[in-house]
Amino acid sequence: MLADSGVPRHHRRLPRLVKGPFRYKTYAADYFNKSKRFAKKPMKAAVIAPSMMYLLYPLEGEVESYARERFVGDLISECEKDIRQCFAAGAVRVSIDFTEGASVAHHSLSPFIRRCLLTDTRPTLLQERSPQPVDGKEDAPEVC
Repeated sequence: MLADSGVPRHHRRLPRLVKGPFRYKTYAADYFNKSKRFAKKPMKAAVIAPSMMYLLYPLEGEVESYARERFVGDLISECEKDIRQCFAAGAVRVSIDFTEGASVAHHSLSPFIRRCLLTDTRPTLLQERSPQPVDGKEDAPEVC
């Protein structure tokens, strides 16, 4: 369950996790399936980076009855599921998109975001699980 972060609205405002377990409500493959019927050529898909979603967990302390380690495991599982669903839906390539990270990292009202981005969180989350072939495709998702 997510709650408003309480930070004054500027460009984007991240919610904060207040209850587990963490699950995606909508997967990238849902949008991919809706749009592929309009495509004349093979399509790629983009999924949100787990490191961006990691920012939903409180910087200090833990969510009651939901340890950070369990959240990270759930987050990685959801990201993997998101990627696999895109390939299953017919994506020829899947990118892990972290484009918003650069802009929010410099925002003066986001010490949480800057702190997380300046740690080893991003590489650790992306390397937590070694890439596994997806439906015969040997390439791992690319990170943008």
